[in-house]
Amino acid sequence: MVSTPDQAHPAETPATEPPLLTLPSTSTMLGTIELPGDLGAASSARSFVHGLLTGWADDRLQDALLLVTELASNACLHSDSGRDPNGTITLQVTNTDGFIHIQVTDQGSARSVPYLVPDPEQRGSGFGLRLVDQIASEWGHDYEYEGKRVVWFNLAPPPQDGQSAGGQSLTWTELMCQRAGDQLDLYLDAGLISLPPRMRPTPPAKQRKPHRSKQAAQREQITESLANRITSGGLTQGTPIPTVHILMDEHEISLRSASRIQRSLRDRGLVRLVPGHGYVAGRPGPPPQPLRPPVREQVVHVAAVLIRKIRRGDIAPHARVATFPELAREHGLSKHAAWDALCLVRSRGYAYDTKHKGTRATAFDQWPPEDTSLERRDPPPNHVPEPRRRKPRLTLIPKDPGVGSREWADNGEQGHRIEVSS
Repeated sequence: MVSTPDQAHPAETPATEPPLLTLPSTSTMLGTIELPGDLGAASSARSFVHGLLTGWADDRLQDALLLVTELASNACLHSDSGRDPNGTITLQVTNTDGFIHIQVTDQGSARSVPYLVPDPEQRGSGFGLRLVDQIASEWGHDYEYEGKRVVWFNLAPPPQDGQSAGGQSLTWTELMCQRAGDQLDLYLDAGLISLPPRMRPTPPAKQRKPHRSKQAAQREQITESLANRITSGGLTQGTPIPTVHILMDEHEISLRSASRIQRSLRDRGLVRLVPGHGYVAGRPGPPPQPLRPPVREQVVHVAAVLIRKIRRGDIAPHARVATFPELAREHGLSKHAAWDALCLVRSRGYAYDTKHKGTRATAFDQWPPEDTSLERRDPPPNHVPEPRRRKPRLTLIPKDPGVGSREWADNGEQGHRIEVSS
């Protein structure tokens, strides 16, 4: 039996291409505005948002006005936009799948980041971000190029447009996870979306491993004994617990075992560390919040500040940009971070290094092109070199034989007369 060509080489089925990792999301820019970094920016931001949302999102208008006032005020009070005489903030309003997305971009700060104050009533400040956290469906902050900082929040649409299983309005992240459907794992692996805390699966409880030695069993017994004394009231709140030396003498254990006992009680939330007094009984307070941005963001921010001064003319050409102590006092940087900031300014072409004279600012004609500069502004007058005045060039013109032995000839280029002698 002879096979036909079709039988010998059956047609290959085309391979199915993997699905495109794109979420069905729509985003419409409603408006953006740049405002000066003074306290009047909050009022201007309210008027701008009021004009954009009136008639479209009246149900969320008052919340948006309240929160945008807090973000604009914080940007002027806690960033370089308010400290710089020419500082500005940028307000942007977007409609993303029915969510009102508002973000405020400032010039950043090397000394602070937005965070929730644990006890604003006792401190007397920090109520603004508390309101943002309670009213907005989502909020956060991020860093952009050149050290700028963005603080944003989302206001979810009414519940009838989308509800979760518990009857609460969905956040934008939850809406994207709901639209992903069966391809949720692909989006998670690609990093396009991340599950919010209330949608993350609860990790299984860790099983206690059996004791491996008598020392571990003794350490566990001492820890349980101290824990029972604290929970039963034998050790009241604020009472110091036995120190490592007392534990070593009473139970004849090593320094490492005594330290592990104290850390175990601390991890269980039964004791807290008081500087200068050691561990005392009592539940520890809230975890410390980060009060400074990452070191890399501080370096980029300080470099952007120095380049901004060079472009405005605050630092004259060939003058010293800054010293390590100056940067440390002004921005709170370490010696290595200050060195990295100056290196970044030199790598951008706005400064050069000199031997025993520090980092000096370059002249305007040596700056990088516009598409690579940090600040797209016109150069200051003292950075623009004056045009050179060229001296007139004199040209000898041959004598006409028909004229006498002495004559005056005109130079056509410069308009000068040259005496030509025979």
